[in-house]
Amino acid sequence: MKLHFSGALPKICSPGVVAANCRGPQRDGKMMPLNPFEAEASGTFHVLVNSEDQYSLWPSWVEIPSGWKSVAEGSRGDCLAHIESRWTDMRPAALANAQNG
Repeated sequence: MKLHFSGALPKICSPGVVAANCRGPQRDGKMMPLNPFEAEASGTFHVLVNSEDQYSLWPSWVEIPSGWKSVAEGSRGDCLAHIESRWTDMRPAALANAQNG
């Protein structure tokens, strides 16, 4: 599934306005926030991790980018709890290893 913009500049519609009458990002004919990661707060998310042990919250309908792997899936809240319980050192792994000896 791909996001698309209709018109040159995106415009946010007011609640209750039919998406076809607005310009801006749409998915399945419905208006979406300009930030796709806020689009489905009640949807399913992935917890992604990269080779530097950095974490990311990722909507399940967005393709997982190269260099990242999914380590958990669930609600937004469950995924955030998973990240908070495991990502205790914000430094990239290479930096942490160099500084810790």
